[in-house]
Amino acid sequence: MLESYPTTDSVFSMKKSPPTLQGSYQYDALDRLTSRNATHRFYQDDRIATEVEGANTRRFMEFDAQPLAVQEGQATSLLATDLQTSVLQHVSAAGTQAYAYTPYGHHPAENGITRLLAFNGEHPEAVTGHYLLGQGYRAYNPVLMRFNSPDSWSPFGEGEINAYAYPTNPLMMQDPTGHVWQWAKGILRVFKIIRTTKQTNQGIKALYRNTMTSFKKIDEDFIPDMNPVTKIPLPNKVLVKQATNHLNIANPKIVEFQRLKTLRTQAELTSRNRVWINPTQPRRAINKTPSLFDDAVIRNRNNQTQQLNSQLWGMRNQALKHLKASKEMLETVISNRAIRFER
Repeated sequence: MLESYPTTDSVFSMKKSPPTLQGSYQYDALDRLTSRNATHRFYQDDRIATEVEGANTRRFMEFDAQPLAVQEGQATSLLATDLQTSVLQHVSAAGTQAYAYTPYGHHPAENGITRLLAFNGEHPEAVTGHYLLGQGYRAYNPVLMRFNSPDSWSPFGEGEINAYAYPTNPLMMQDPTGHVWQWAKGILRVFKIIRTTKQTNQGIKALYRNTMTSFKKIDEDFIPDMNPVTKIPLPNKVLVKQATNHLNIANPKIVEFQRLKTLRTQAELTSRNRVWINPTQPRRAINKTPSLFDDAVIRNRNNQTQQLNSQLWGMRNQALKHLKASKEMLETVISNRAIRFER
């Protein structure tokens, strides 16, 4: 009973309304959150897999902790995420909705994120907007940028002195279990993605340089064009694999081209002052002046020179065919991945 005393001597009283239950939560023997109000929750490993609310079922689909889609009844929403797995957009038959967060995960209430995954790929609570991390172990408040309850490992266990702290750098760290030691997983995951992308780009650039080097062995004046006129409509992974195969086929042909080119050069030098019999055999030439060449020797020399030229240009064209295919495929990949390539 509350009493108030106005300026007069009269005494007024008013009754406080009884509290209204906003939500109830149930946990299993493993301290995992299994139901929230009338919604039952099921997990796969450490992640939410399914929620059942009466006759309605929601399924959360992801790969390697990266949210991909949410299926609710017959409707499916596709999720677009960043490197921290925060959901930035969801696309459904009803349209596209974009989401924005503060660095610590707060989002305006009008965004309507109540059932879909949101900040760091976690499930926000409809009533409070908090995130029950670690399968309901601790509630994280994105407005206060801290947990509502202390970490059981702090301050004298493996946790830190501040038992309520959230990662100090939320752009590079996350805390999916509610325990401080798990912060590193967010860092490692982001750097793993960045490192893998960087390594892949470096490998593509190295393969492209090898292709250009092979071109130079055939055509010294060749200048690559980094902007392909027509992109090849194949996945990047397939393009890189096929480009590698083309380069592997071209390289032995380039070696043969260079060998034939050397033989032709030797033949041209030899024919100036000597009778050239066969450059592939031990030299058995006889010094003669051009005026003394007989017709048979000249015809033999010319025939062998023509034969070498035919083999030389045939090998060159075969190598160029595979090099051009490799070049076009790699330039498509470079354009698709927006790789910065300084020549």
